[in-house]
Amino acid sequence: MMRITFSAAVLALAGALLLAGCGEPDDASRIAQLIETMKAGIEDQRTGPVLAPLAENFRTDEDLRRREVRGLLFYHFRRYPTISIVTSDRTIRIDGDRADVTLNALLLGGKNLLPERGRRYTVSMRWQKSGGDWQLARIKWQQPE
Repeated sequence: MMRITFSAAVLALAGALLLAGCGEPDDASRIAQLIETMKAGIEDQRTGPVLAPLAENFRTDEDLRRREVRGLLFYHFRRYPTISIVTSDRTIRIDGDRADVTLNALLLGGKNLLPERGRRYTVSMRWQKSGGDWQLARIKWQQPE
């Protein structure tokens, strides 16, 4: 009798985990996935995945808009055929339809397999939820001192 109860509990737990895995991702997971997609877009030198999540009112700390970001991407894609990004220490704080994200990023660029240049940045982002989708509204990057 004990064996049947234990087996039933294991099956119920496995079913619950399976159902939880099939559910909708939470907001933090959605934002994290958007960041990873943007990162992959930069590494693959494709502007579409980088620009797609930008909100209509998007701007950088230097007041760059979507058009200027596109130009900045093209410039760096031509200058560095190989770009790699390593991120760490990501925190996502969600407050209703607004989210603040901070992370550290190491950007490496070069013309061959080995990087010729590397810089470390602290990145701050403000995301906003619009129509059920998360969009990047603000971004600020600075080099730590």
